[in-house]
Amino acid sequence: MTIEELAQKNANAVAGYDLVKYFEAACPVYKVELQFTMQKKKPLSVLQEFILKFLKENVTSTENICAFLGVNQDVIFNAIAELRANDLLTIDIYKANLKLTDKGRKVLEKASVIVPEELTFSIMMDGMTGDVFIDTKRYFKGNELRDNTMVPLKSALERPTIEDMTYEKLNNAIKQYRISNGKNSFFDGDLLSINRVEKVYTEYKKMYILVYYNYEKSTMELRAFEKSTRRQEYETIILRMENDNLHQINLDKKTTIDELEERPLLNSLPKEIIEEAEEYENKKGDYQKQIDVLKTQIIDYNEQIESEVVSEKEKITATQQVRILKKQLEDLQSEQESANRILNTYDHRPLLIQALKEANNQVIIVSPWIKRSGVNNEVILLIEKALQRKVQVIIGYGISEEQDSDPKIVKRLENIQKKEFGKYLTMVSLNNTHEKVLICDNDFLVITSFNWLSFRGDPKFGFRQETGYYTEIKEGIKAMKENLSERMAIKLC
Repeated sequence: MTIEELAQKNANAVAGYDLVKYFEAACPVYKVELQFTMQKKKPLSVLQEFILKFLKENVTSTENICAFLGVNQDVIFNAIAELRANDLLTIDIYKANLKLTDKGRKVLEKASVIVPEELTFSIMMDGMTGDVFIDTKRYFKGNELRDNTMVPLKSALERPTIEDMTYEKLNNAIKQYRISNGKNSFFDGDLLSINRVEKVYTEYKKMYILVYYNYEKSTMELRAFEKSTRRQEYETIILRMENDNLHQINLDKKTTIDELEERPLLNSLPKEIIEEAEEYENKKGDYQKQIDVLKTQIIDYNEQIESEVVSEKEKITATQQVRILKKQLEDLQSEQESANRILNTYDHRPLLIQALKEANNQVIIVSPWIKRSGVNNEVILLIEKALQRKVQVIIGYGISEEQDSDPKIVKRLENIQKKEFGKYLTMVSLNNTHEKVLICDNDFLVITSFNWLSFRGDPKFGFRQETGYYTEIKEGIKAMKENLSERMAIKLC
């Protein structure tokens, strides 16, 4: 699930609070190269097993053992030395005889010995919660965060020392690793001791942070997700750090929704589109309530269908009701998605992704800036795939004659134009555009304050509340294409 999908799904998750911002955060994870000792069961070598068997049968002379086995004396002595080190036999240096110990007898029965083994392995420690765990997957390095448009969080904990890597924490981490990954010979045995920390590195894992604000109370709430799983412990820690003036969230708050600057463009839309969008905004809550009621009814009928105490006749009736309710839900959601409506910040990015994925003929994107935060690897890949489908992608950009956009990202787009399918990509430098427009074929149009190619809920800008108008009315789409065609000096179909 993407952060935009999470934002849409959780837009109203905190009662009385507005979702004002969301971003991909890099949560610090300490990678600790730790040396520790495990008690491991190791099989006896064939030679060691024969030596112990000889001793059990009272063949105790090293000379006789060498003669019986026909093995070099040095090899025998090395094996004896290891057996003695593990207390499996003793040596009478005066008589040059060996004696099997009680421990040696028990080991011989199992043909294996418990021995200590020093190991060095990278153990992970969460920089926020202090959880110690074992994970072999790759985490992000600090120099990779910018390319992946992630914002690093400050660690709540200092870099760990040997005192932080307690026996209990490491032992639990080993047990959890075994449960999750099955047998692994590296971690066979029992933890004996923790010896020393050799090195500590700071790496990062991706988290999704949603920020909510109550303007009346001037208070903030968070939702933190690892993939699609909510992590409440991170929310508590980050808010506590905020209260302690260790700010993770930029508090450049805006008390009003950004005014849409594209009034000249809005004037090119039929008046009824704008009026319908504003009317829909007032009814949006009612739509959601109807949808929630239908979903609840479907769940109730499904429970009846699965119940063992409900008659077959009632189950048939319930099945028919589910079919009817699902159709009503589908129609209502379809009506909601196609309505002329006002968009919030979190509604925009999925529409850009949808346009690049689903367009058949043409995608038009007008955005004052092209930045790494808006044009990441995902968008670049989607543009290329659209071009390979022979979809024309037209990008109008530039707010002044100065270099406002990221030259490296602009260069990446220009390099795409040099590829075989690059002829379908058109870059138009407008130099004085304030417009933010997205058109997908003749299917839908968005006029907005959202910077399509430079903003993605970027935390550097504090609390951003972007607003836009969405329509599928053909008359409005045609009027906008005519307006932009003249503005960009290019024919738009």
